[in-house]
Amino acid sequence: QTAMRAIALEAIRDADVIVHLVDATEGTVPALADAAQLPAPPAARVIVALNKVDAISPGQREALAAAHPDALFLSAVSGAGVADLLA
Repeated sequence: QTAMRAIALEAIRDADVIVHLVDATEGTVPALADAAQLPAPPAARVIVALNKVDAISPGQREALAAAHPDALFLSAVSGAGVADLLA
């Protein structure tokens, strides 16, 4: 586990872009630095991708969109939003 974390931290340091995938059904979006227990936010651009949007209510989606206006909304089940992520 220590070796895997070291590799992951190296990848974060070397990344140009990071996709921070979050389960939208959780209702909150922790900062990547907090979720990954990083000592500081990464230097790379972080794209927040909220998955499982097909499983939340329109009201929950609106609240998440208001709190995270730059986030991408995805559904791995239906494929919705995946093209936006890849663009």
